[in-house]
Amino acid sequence: MVLGYGNVINALITFILIAAVVYFAFVVPMNKIAELRARSKAPVPAKEEEVSEEVALLREIRDALVRSK
Repeated sequence: MVLGYGNVINALITFILIAAVVYFAFVVPMNKIAELRARSKAPVPAKEEEVSEEVALLREIRDALVRSK
């Protein structure tokens, strides 16, 4: 069995070139897009939820029951 060194070197060079093209054509732009998305998502200040009067009343009753125990 004869192993052609030229074929092995050719396959290795082809693999490296295709891997480089895939990396620079897909991975690098996707990382850049992810970075821009993360940078654009500024932390939103937490605001209190507006609750209905019934919910507020139920919370007050719950808190009063907890305190009375």
